[in-house]
Amino acid sequence: MRLAKLLLTTSLLIVFSFALYASETDRVWTAVLYDESANSLVMLAPDGVTTYPLPNVGYQADVIKVSDDFRYAIGLFNNHYDNNLIDEVTIIDLNTNIVRYIPPLPLEDNEIFVDYTRMAFKYDMTEIAVAYISHDMKGGFGCCDSGGIVIVELASGEITHHLDIDADVSIPSMSSAWLDAWTREGLWFAPRCATCTPTPKFFYQIWNPYDDTVTPTTRYDDLMYAERLESTGELLYGENHDDYPAGGLTFINDYVALNVVSIYQLDESPPDTDGQVVYFDIENLQFERPHWVMGGQAFLIQGAKNAIVFRNGALIEFDADWKSTEFLVMTTDGWLAKDAMTGEVLHYSVENNQVVRDVLYQSHGRLILANHLLEPLRGQLPAFTQDIAPPDEPFCYGNLPVQLHIGDYARTLNSNSVLGGLWIGDGDVDDKTHDNVLPIPVNSIVRIIDGTECLDHVWVKVDYKGKIGWMVETWWGIYYLEPIDPPIGMPYIPY
Repeated sequence: MRLAKLLLTTSLLIVFSFALYASETDRVWTAVLYDESANSLVMLAPDGVTTYPLPNVGYQADVIKVSDDFRYAIGLFNNHYDNNLIDEVTIIDLNTNIVRYIPPLPLEDNEIFVDYTRMAFKYDMTEIAVAYISHDMKGGFGCCDSGGIVIVELASGEITHHLDIDADVSIPSMSSAWLDAWTREGLWFAPRCATCTPTPKFFYQIWNPYDDTVTPTTRYDDLMYAERLESTGELLYGENHDDYPAGGLTFINDYVALNVVSIYQLDESPPDTDGQVVYFDIENLQFERPHWVMGGQAFLIQGAKNAIVFRNGALIEFDADWKSTEFLVMTTDGWLAKDAMTGEVLHYSVENNQVVRDVLYQSHGRLILANHLLEPLRGQLPAFTQDIAPPDEPFCYGNLPVQLHIGDYARTLNSNSVLGGLWIGDGDVDDKTHDNVLPIPVNSIVRIIDGTECLDHVWVKVDYKGKIGWMVETWWGIYYLEPIDPPIGMPYIPY
């Protein structure tokens, strides 16, 4: 029975490998996903879907990658045998089906290994770099105050080189590493704190494991809001600019309200250079991080408005509900996404100036992007033509744009007695007190008679059924009043 199972697995592997190489020249994009529920690799391409079941090597893969030559699948799996707390580097040879487990790195001087975290293939697909975190038992810190990077030779499974971040990189309190590309220059990585969750902005370092040198660079990244286009080096950056409405609007854990999208060239660094603003819409603030789509010909905006923005400034707006949709990766003609509610893998593309959606695959659990290949676009991508200046619109720092002016009518949106209430008083905004706040029902009509006053909240003076006082128009990304047309019998008359 065991032999029959092995033969079946090998047969599927041959078919899978043949499918990859036989039509490689016909594919303009390929994405390989790991479907955890099926324990299978799923290759998506314009000409179809191919699946390959993997041997049972563990459970709950935190990371899995497939090499560009489709020779190896490398995963960080836990719960292999009785080792259910630590992720092991698991090497699956897709030609022979041999599986190798790389145990935790042996450490010295009271330092204990905690976990492997991230991986990056070498450019020739013969080695892989793996970041880890560890803990110094003498350090007095909970976890995890140390870490480094190891190099694993794929053919043998041996650890050949080791970088101790605390000892070899002169950046304090950095115990892990974000790994990016491993080019002929070396391994591009960024020292990170594994437990203190700092703002995820950094400059890369380059480690050459063969002469054990670490070289700082001026290449910048922001894991939360930025994406770099490999073919051009351009950094696509969702930002919060103080010169634009909603500038300075921030939330807990350093989350910001994105109000512009900027482009930085390869030799430009956001902390030192102002980017080229290529998207701003006063009616579309607080959008999600932008993503490259269509092979870098355009980028995607997901917010109150959804748009594909092209390099010549043209855009396509379209309807979509993103509440359960997770962006996966771009294709040459669009992008892939997963619907978390249905498990469907979706391909969005642009046809005849419209965004269309196709279902490519049905999953039943968690998906991990394991590989992504794009055929280079013919011709050089043009530069972005737009460079959008701030609008001549009034706004208060750290808040959404002002929408109400003297003489306007507004509808109340929130029953909160403080933020949605009427602070009764005919004096200045500084004279208002908590002692005289009148709750106002939702959908009540008020008339603006004075304002705007910029404090932490944006205040306007209103008349509500003959009672005069101050109300909050907007604060912390929420509107408490919205403009409406004058009610019937109540024409617009400047106060």
